[in-house]
Amino acid sequence: MNKKLSDLIIELCSAQKTGQLTLPIHGGSHHLKIFLRDGKLYHLACGKMSGVECLQLFSSATITDGFFLPNLKTSIIQSDLPSAAEIARHAEHLTIEFSARESVDAGQTSTSSAAPVSGTSAQGFSAVSDGLKTALMKQVGPIGAKIMTRLVAQWLSSPQSNDLSALVRLLSEQIDDLENRNIFLREAENLLKKK
Repeated sequence: MNKKLSDLIIELCSAQKTGQLTLPIHGGSHHLKIFLRDGKLYHLACGKMSGVECLQLFSSATITDGFFLPNLKTSIIQSDLPSAAEIARHAEHLTIEFSARESVDAGQTSTSSAAPVSGTSAQGFSAVSDGLKTALMKQVGPIGAKIMTRLVAQWLSSPQSNDLSALVRLLSEQIDDLENRNIFLREAENLLKKK
C-alpha cells in the first residue's frame, strides 16, 4: 500500500510500536533503519552513518519502499535524535510502498534445495540453510531471502563450498550495522554447533 512516510512514522509512534522501520536505499546496498521502542524513536542507522546525519538521506537518497519488522531491537540509544515530528517533517515529501511484516518467515521461499556440504546430510544442510536465512532476514528484512539464494549459489560454485563458515562470512558482509552483524554471527555460530 502507498503511504506518506511522514504519516507512517507518526502512526508507528502513536501506536507505541517496537521494531525496525527499514527503508532500502535504491541504487545502493544500504538500508535506512529507524528503530522504535514503545513508540519512541531511539536509533537511526544507514551503513556507517548514524543518528542525525541519516536525516540527509530523506532528501538526497531515492527511497520508494519500506517495511516494518516488529520486535527487532538494538541496544544502541542515541540521545541527540530530534523528535518523531521533526524526523517526520524531513520525510514529508516521500511516499513509499509499505508493507508490515508479522513474521520474518512470511511468504519466503526456501533455499534448502542447495546441495549439502561435505560431511553434512541434505536434511542437516537444509536446517542450517533455513536457520541462516531466518537469522539474516532478522537483520536485513525480507530481502534477506533473495540475498541468501544469490549467495548460496555463489558459495556453492566457489572452492570453499565445503566450508559453512565461508557462507556465514559472505552473509555477514551484507549486514551494515556492526551490532546487527554480531547478532547474526552469534546465531550462525549456534546453528553450526547444532549441525
